Amino acid sequence: MPRRRSTITLTDPRALRALAHPARQRLVSELFSGRVLTATEAAALVELTPSAVSHHLRALERWGLAKRTDSQDGRERPWTGTARSLSIE
Repeated sequence: MPRRRSTITLTDPRALRALAHPARQRLVSELFSGRVLTATEAAALVELTPSAVSHHLRALERWGLAKRTDSQDGRERPWTGTARSLSIE
């Protein structure tokens, strides 16, 4: 797995809006802690459906906060955070 950056800095107000949803905040927290989660696993954490979580993960991916990782079995689509911490300017 590629090394994650130490900190990602958000400066775009649209990226900040992407974090306004509580589920996305929780997802970023879990992913930035080093966890690798599928949408189904993340759905259990944030109490949403896997399809809703997939939507949120794709939104986080658009702003560079989450990325897909390789699956060991090829069927699952795990996600990870792109950094260890988040800074807002």
